[in-house]
Amino acid sequence: MSKGEKIMSNEERTKGVMTFHILIKFDDDEKIWLAHCLELDIVATARKFEDAKADIMSLMEAQIGYAFSHDNVDNLYHSAPRSAWKEFYECMEGPEERIPIQKYVMENEEVSEFVPPDVIAKTCIPA
Repeated sequence: MSKGEKIMSNEERTKGVMTFHILIKFDDDEKIWLAHCLELDIVATARKFEDAKADIMSLMEAQIGYAFSHDNVDNLYHSAPRSAWKEFYECMEGPEERIPIQKYVMENEEVSEFVPPDVIAKTCIPA
C-alpha cells in the first residue's frame, strides 16, 4: 500500500456493487459439482470444482451483461427456492470475487448506455 492510501472496509468496497450468492456443492449421487447462483436461479454442473465455479461465473456474467445491455433488468432476478438459501447460509463461507461485466451487443443493435462494470460473487462451499 502506498503512502496516503486509505484502507477500505468491506462495506466501503462493496457499496454500490451488486452482490450475488453462489452455492457450490458436490452431488454424491450424480458424482458432479453443482454451482447455483441464488439470485438468478441458474445452475452449472461439472466434474471438477474449478470448472463448475468458472461455468457459473461465466453464465452470471452473460446473463447480467445481456440484461443491462438490453434494458431488461426487470426480468434478471429469479430467486432460488428457500431450501437453497437455507443451505447457503448453513455452509462454510468461501471467497468473495469480482466478476467483470461486458455489454452483449449485436451489430447495429440499440442498447442501454449503462452496464455495471462488475459484480461481487459470494461463494459458499458446504463442509
